[in-house]
Amino acid sequence: MSSARQLSTGCAAGVAALGLGACGSSKPSASQSAKTGAATIQQAANVSGAAKGVRTAQTITVNTPALGAMTVDAAGKFNAASKQGQINLGIKIPGLKSLGGGRLAKYSNLTSTLDITPGDFYAKVPSELAPVVGKYTGNKPWVKLSLATLGKTTGVPAFGSLLQGSNSTTDPTQALKILDANAKSVKKVGTETIDGVATTHYHAVMDLTKLKGLKPAVKKVLSQELAKAGQNHMTAVPEDVWIDNANLVRRIKSSQTVQSQSGSTPVSMQIDFLAYGAQPTPKLPAASQVFDLGPLLAKYGHQAGGQMSPLGGA
Repeated sequence: MSSARQLSTGCAAGVAALGLGACGSSKPSASQSAKTGAATIQQAANVSGAAKGVRTAQTITVNTPALGAMTVDAAGKFNAASKQGQINLGIKIPGLKSLGGGRLAKYSNLTSTLDITPGDFYAKVPSELAPVVGKYTGNKPWVKLSLATLGKTTGVPAFGSLLQGSNSTTDPTQALKILDANAKSVKKVGTETIDGVATTHYHAVMDLTKLKGLKPAVKKVLSQELAKAGQNHMTAVPEDVWIDNANLVRRIKSSQTVQSQSGSTPVSMQIDFLAYGAQPTPKLPAASQVFDLGPLLAKYGHQAGGQMSPLGGA
């Protein structure tokens, strides 16, 4: 499965649930529209997933009780042939400016670069964090995380395959299929122009109580970890998707409120697929410039009782 397909999994999660309305002189029934929509979504998944690459722009906003709104902007390029991609990140946490007597203000606006390969992530340490992180990484400008190591560290080997073997990191095709299987309702909203491209906008709701279309091991991991994170209170996720006349996904957008012990946390995500086609393969950092996080995670995972939760916490 292509790496061009990989980033989009999390991002393409909303597409599968969306059905495209049937065309014709007579008004189709709800069941007919659903069947037609499912077939069209499958076609959109195949067409988008078969691209030689994709360039994306994504924004994630999380409004936490403690820090207020946090925003992550991500500009990505993914190459199918090399199964590699690169994301330029901008992380804004304005709430830090008022904490610590202003001493944390320098961490309120961070930038980084993330290089993705089929089995590893390479992250450039933000310059503002270098003095702190450098104490543990030998002042290396990059850190590396192996997905296989992540699975072992969390104590859930299937979690590594969830991110790697199941292509969940960047594959819009898989997300389309999963969401199509879990959609509770589908509605055509209208036509809109997205990034200069004419599209049709659809809205759907994904039923998290089903979790269909997943491998048993992956489904077990997600069910357990969602429950640990308090997301078991969230049973339905609204999704919007914009698809152009060439059956290419152009935008996916979702928003929901996650309930946890610390309170309600509104989360929104939007990803624009700006261009399909071959993208340049990123040049990975030299080994001498990279610190492998695997041993460090294993150490702290052991101190936490041998396991670290994939969604946070021990």
